[in-house]
Amino acid sequence: MTYSGYSLVGEHHDYLAEQIRRSAQKAALKKQIYADVELKRELFNVYLRHGYALDSLASEQQALSRNIKNQFSGKARAALTSRFDDSIREALTLHYMFERFLKQF
Repeated sequence: MTYSGYSLVGEHHDYLAEQIRRSAQKAALKKQIYADVELKRELFNVYLRHGYALDSLASEQQALSRNIKNQFSGKARAALTSRFDDSIREALTLHYMFERFLKQF
């Protein structure tokens, strides 16, 4: 015949096992959430780089500026090249600012 009454050791052991199991679940969930956030951050970064590619804009404007220098002369050429040079500087500035923004993620 065995004792089937109250047991301090059995309940305490069950409580500790439950706490260890919960702690392991919490750590696994935290790790999974971090991995999901990291993946979404990387996908968002790639999306932004692809959607807002500003580096090619400056090179296209430089090609247009060279064509204008070859096709026009006088005040028209000076005015157009000045505008394109300003536009190229702004595009490069935006590109560098955007790159710095992406590095913050």
